[in-house]
Amino acid sequence: MLIAFVVALLVAFTVQKGVPFKHYSYVNVEFADAGSLRVGDDVRVHSVREGQVNKITVGDSRAVVRLQLPGDAKVYQDATATIRARSALGQAYVDLQPGSPDAGDIGTETLALSRTRSQEQLDTLLDVFDKQTRARASQAARSAGVGASGHGDDLSQFLANAPDTLTDLGRVSETLASDQTDLPATLDAAATLSRHISSSSDELARLVTSSGEVLGSLAVDKGVPLRNVLLRAPGTLADARSALAELQEPIGATTDAVRVLRPGIKDLARQTPDLRRTLNSGTKTLRQVPSVARLAEPAVSSLADTASDLRPLAPQFSTAVVRAQQPLQAISSYGNNAGLFFDWFADALSQKLPNGNHYLRLDLVTGLTAVSGTLPIRAPLTTRNPYPSPYEAYHEGGN
Repeated sequence: MLIAFVVALLVAFTVQKGVPFKHYSYVNVEFADAGSLRVGDDVRVHSVREGQVNKITVGDSRAVVRLQLPGDAKVYQDATATIRARSALGQAYVDLQPGSPDAGDIGTETLALSRTRSQEQLDTLLDVFDKQTRARASQAARSAGVGASGHGDDLSQFLANAPDTLTDLGRVSETLASDQTDLPATLDAAATLSRHISSSSDELARLVTSSGEVLGSLAVDKGVPLRNVLLRAPGTLADARSALAELQEPIGATTDAVRVLRPGIKDLARQTPDLRRTLNSGTKTLRQVPSVARLAEPAVSSLADTASDLRPLAPQFSTAVVRAQQPLQAISSYGNNAGLFFDWFADALSQKLPNGNHYLRLDLVTGLTAVSGTLPIRAPLTTRNPYPSPYEAYHEGGN
């Protein structure tokens, strides 16, 4: 029993370095900083515990950690090792990636520092900030705690509404990611606008300065003039509305007039080039007008004397025109017949028979028609109408 107790005690003190009489393999790994890593911490492969830290040797610029792995474990030359945090209490473990067989077995070589990564400690991270930054961060944390302490209900209400808010946020995200939204084009347009604004920064600065001057002028005398203007504005706007209402009818008439004038203006625009050419070519003729006027001056003087001599005849001429109005109206409807007479007469004289005679022959008419034609009745044996109405002779074929 005493021997068994001693053996059990020895096993209890040595089991942390491995089970006695079991075969293990060892790999040396270099780290820039072992951090909170301790002997006996886990060595994990793909998040599964495969071994433990057997020994840690600290040098001047690095730490060499010996990893204890099962005897059949394989580690290759392209393996990687990282010290990771296992809990918030400072516990750590080694995350080992064995590598690929193509790189070759690492054997007794040490995994180089370039293929390892140390754990970033919280105090190291805080050392990045200077003293003033850490003080400000501490103050901000305390202020946030004090501010949140009195808004428990608000925080509870926010968390209660969070699902709907997240749902709406998801819809917004889906809308932004949609092809129809074309977010890249919108961002490109925003970038273009930003570049334009950046290139016009001087003009915008002058605009802001001018706006400040304008606002300063409005604030003169503590804004009393502007206040008076605003107080009078409703009445002024009412009068302006009445004036605009009265202007609607004239504006409508003006619109109609513009519509009527539009064709004429278009025609005038089309005729403008011709008018310009006419005026350009008419300058030569206009230059000759003075000389022609000087030459015509004697003739115009003679015409003035002639007009003076004809002046006594003007009343008689006017009376003759008035008296001739009724006969001329009766004859006017036969104007076409008179034209046809001369056309047919000329046509008849233009054609000849083989014997040299013309088609037209003027003979003395004898017989009954010579007597009946002078009577105011139509001859029963004559098919011609001696007194045709206007255009009747043309439709009868010239009989």
